[in-house]
Amino acid sequence: MEKKQKAIIGIIGSVAVFSGIAVVYWIKRKVKALEELEELEDVITWH
Repeated sequence: MEKKQKAIIGIIGSVAVFSGIAVVYWIKRKVKALEELEELEDVITWH
């Protein structure tokens, strides 16, 4: 029984870590896209 619980906790832990990394990566991409949009707007308003 204990081995099964440890395995389940291990799976949940690795899934949590993976989704945490995925969320951070997604947020970084969103932020980068927003920064690029702002730069484009600056270029458009500059001309």
